[in-house]
Formats: sequence, structure tokens, C-alpha cells
Amino acid sequence: MAVAYISHHDYTRHEMGDHHPEQPARLSAISDRLIASGLDMVLHHFDAPEASRGQLLRVHDEEYVDHVFAASPESGLAWLDGDTAMNPHTLKTALRAAVQQGRPEQMRSLVQPIAATG
Repeated sequence: MAVAYISHHDYTRHEMGDHHPEQPARLSAISDRLIASGLDMVLHHFDAPEASRGQLLRVHDEEYVDHVFAASPESGLAWLDGDTAMNPHTLKTALRAAVQQGRPEQMRSLVQPIAATG
């Protein structure tokens, strides 16, 4: 059975600070562990593509999609709710993470799209 490892450099740009679990160090630690265990060599590596607006609208209301795009800040942080913040790079990261959702059961995403409940 082939196992895909879907990732992208954009994931490292979604920085929420040292206090937050969503940080580049977590992704580096996972990658380091895969290399140390030898599993990295048997994975099929792919760059995550960005989800299209049409793909987003299959699972989210148009108003929600518009709200997330409008909230994306040019600098600093913008809060969508009490739990979900965005930096200037978060939207691209989320678009790449969204494409991974709904893939076969053997796949696990290392990142989550913005407020997956939206």
C-alpha cells in the first residue's frame, strides 16, 4: 500500500506564536521523526495544491468563504472567533490544507483548514 505525504512550505508560514500548537516547529518535529525512523523514504511526497473557490463552496456556505477571505490580514493577526486567528499567510495555508480533507482513510493531514466547522 502506498502512503502519500502531502505538505507544502506555506504550512510553515502560519505562525501563531510559541504558545499555540499550530507552529512550524511541530511540522519540523514530525518531519524529523519520519526521517529518523526511515519512514520518510517509503512515503510518496506531494505538494499540496490550493483549493479552488468551487471546492470550498462544496462544503462551506458562500457567506462563510467570503468572510474568511475578507478577514485575511495584510499584517498582524485577525481573529475569526475566540479560537481562530489568521496571519497574512494563513489563508494560503488553509487553502492548501482544505484540499487534503476528504482523502482516503490512510491519509492524515498535519494541518487543519481554518475553523473546519464553518
